[in-house]
Parts: sequence; C-alpha cells; structure tokens
Amino acid sequence: MSCAVEQTVENLPPRGRGALAQLMRDPMGMTGAVLVVGFILLAIFAPLLAPYDPIQIDVRHKFQPPSLAHWAGTDQLGRDMLSRLIWGARVALGISMTATGIAGALGLLLGLVAGFGPRWLDAVLVLFFDQPPPDDCVAKARHQRGERLHLAGRELYVHYDQGMGKSKLVLPVARTGTGRNLNT
Repeated sequence: MSCAVEQTVENLPPRGRGALAQLMRDPMGMTGAVLVVGFILLAIFAPLLAPYDPIQIDVRHKFQPPSLAHWAGTDQLGRDMLSRLIWGARVALGISMTATGIAGALGLLLGLVAGFGPRWLDAVLVLFFDQPPPDDCVAKARHQRGERLHLAGRELYVHYDQGMGKSKLVLPVARTGTGRNLNT
C-alpha cells in the first residue's frame, strides 16, 4: 500500500506548475494574456484614459491626420478616433461578456436537463447538438460567398464540391455570368 501512495505522490506535478505558470512560460500564451488583460483594463478605465469626449463633434477639425493633439486623427465629424477606440473597447467587452454569460447559462441549463432528466431526453439532446453541419451547407455557403466576391476562377466551386464527395452527376449547376454550365 505504501508503494502505491509513493507512486501517486511522485506523479503529481510540482507546485507552481499549474495552468497559469504554463501560460506564463509560453511566449504566445503570455502575449495573449497581456493583450486580454490590457483590453480589459482599457475598457474598465476608459473614462480616465480617453483624452477627449468620444461623441463630441468638432466639424472644424474633421479628417485631421494623427498628431500630438489627436494621436489617431479625427473622423468625418471631427471626433477623436483614439477616444472612440477606447470607449469602443468598453462596448465590445460588455457585448462579449453578455453573450458569453447567456451561452454559459443556456449550456448549464441544457446540461442539467440532460444530466438529471430522463434518458430519452438526453439522447435527443445529444442527437440534436452533436451533429456537424451538413457538407451541403458548407459548400453552398462557400459558393454563395464566392459569388458575392465575383471571383474569376469559378471552376473552384466545382472542384470544391467534388472534394466534398459529390459526383459530377449530382453537382448543382455552377453558373458563370453568362449562364454557361461549368460541369460539362
């Protein structure tokens, strides 16, 4: 018994090697942590850090380039862009925290229902939420996005659809601007 206890103690990671310590050792992790903490501090202290009122209109100084007075310049209404960026961080942080809170609450509720509810309900929830999007939806979304961008190589969609496992016989008609079928 003492041998098993000694092996368990030996397998434990040394103290100070938790997730935070690993994050601080990794350069990319440290960079990400600094950016996130900086963004949060910027949002919290926006009233103290913003040099101007972000909604104050000064038409006489519109479209000013970056200068000592306006570090990021001014917009079409003469508003200071740096102040607007700083205050925008507060809005973005509020929206992201609200969305994360709602998603967490819904996930917690669904997890509780699946865990404590009847087995058939758990099976239905797993069936509904664990399905990847159909390949047709992905291919169609890529096709429509490309149509909006007016890419020159329209044959790309046919090759993409074939790569997704579709045969040439069931491909939807890929049309050019002239209505010519690319499947032939």
